[in-house]
Amino acid sequence: MATQILTSCCCDDNNRLYRYLVPHIDDILQKERDHALHVNDQMAAAWVLRERGHYHDAERLISTSFHLIRSAYGEESQETLLVAGRLAQVYSKQGRWKETEALELEVLELRRRVLGTEHPATITAAANLSSTYWHQGRWNEAAELGAEVLEQQRKILGNNHLDTILTAVNLATTYCNMGRWDQAEVLGLEVLAQRRRILGTEHPDTIKAAASVAINYRNQGRWYDAEPLESEVLKQQMRLLGVEHPDTIRAAENLATTYKKQGRWLQSEKMEEEILEQRKRILGMEHPETIRAAANLATAYYERGQWEKAEKMDLEVVRQQEKVLGPEHPDTIMATANLASAYHDQGRSKEAEALNLEILERRRKAIGVEHPDTILSIANLASNYYAQGRWDEAEKLNVDALAQMRKFLGREHPDTTQVAINLAFTYMAQNLWEEAEKLLAPTVEHCIRVMRLPHPHTQDNIQQLIMVYEALGKWDKVKETEKLLLS
Repeated sequence: MATQILTSCCCDDNNRLYRYLVPHIDDILQKERDHALHVNDQMAAAWVLRERGHYHDAERLISTSFHLIRSAYGEESQETLLVAGRLAQVYSKQGRWKETEALELEVLELRRRVLGTEHPATITAAANLSSTYWHQGRWNEAAELGAEVLEQQRKILGNNHLDTILTAVNLATTYCNMGRWDQAEVLGLEVLAQRRRILGTEHPDTIKAAASVAINYRNQGRWYDAEPLESEVLKQQMRLLGVEHPDTIRAAENLATTYKKQGRWLQSEKMEEEILEQRKRILGMEHPETIRAAANLATAYYERGQWEKAEKMDLEVVRQQEKVLGPEHPDTIMATANLASAYHDQGRSKEAEALNLEILERRRKAIGVEHPDTILSIANLASNYYAQGRWDEAEKLNVDALAQMRKFLGREHPDTTQVAINLAFTYMAQNLWEEAEKLLAPTVEHCIRVMRLPHPHTQDNIQQLIMVYEALGKWDKVKETEKLLLS
């Protein structure tokens, strides 16, 4: 009877019940062996366990069901393919992307052959595979398959079908990671409005849509647009899912990153230390999300000038990501870039230069020459040349990077602003004060408008502008600009 009740509770609308069901499921599983449960009950229990983040227990139950159903119905039965898809989902929750991809490819090929390309189940299988490509950093493959899936779903299921909306979410996220933020924002806002209308504001999928829009704002440097959305998402996730649910932890990570970008480094560091401990305890040391949490904390140490702690953590992050994700994964490359930054800020310019040259080549190969991260790599290399007094080389790279940043990100994006400041510093080092003024004066205005006046980087840049005005003997400008400094 208890397992039948669990089966009846297994649906998308019962998320609030799951936290109360888990102890009862644990009790049932301790009293009965997996094979003694009916397959339906195994799948229902696994569903609840998966939704509550108990991935290992869910995998064990689904794997048992998969072998039983495949033996009974055959490789190509709809029952077998359904359970195979569920098993792939649990693999994905554990960051086991190669196993996920292999299973999803098999499911997609079988569904195309048995059901045809336009059957809803086939389209869902293609959407799942697109998501798996995304998690491996294979964004071009993810975008190509995702766009195809979205077009089919709009045609067959309609714009307001939940599967259509989910695909739009995934495609928006992919565009975001490719630096195609305008396309990502249009899709993301459309999805958020649909989910609020269809599902309500507290549905988990609505909350995820709000989080996606916030991430897109953050990637555009619109941190003060992102923060209220992220704060609300975190409150809702804590209330509905609990403090240690993976989605709640991810919401906390996003807010911590925004605090970091706003210059609220102590708040960010405290949150990220808590997140890392949760990730280690729940997912283990080698899970991609744990490694990413360590990378985020290393960045917080870096921002506060704790170079040795940042370097030690970055070295471990790079080692783990190369092992788990591979050297060409975007997260691995980002971790290597963070390590190069730690070397640079310790005055180890040659080591930083060697890493940045390697990173630039890997990014050109992996994501293309026009991706914002590739352009940022050029700017980082220019900073290494600047630190070594190689002004001509630094100037040439910064001019190139600034032109590309303005083209692809806009003049007021924080990355564009930083490259403009770097170029201004290069001019200052060569006593080219008028050129420095032309760059630095409008850039400070951008900083005040985008990052806000109290941000530490804004205040540092105001100090540099005052220095330029002093060198040019523009004392009225000096007095006027000094008023922007906060005590």
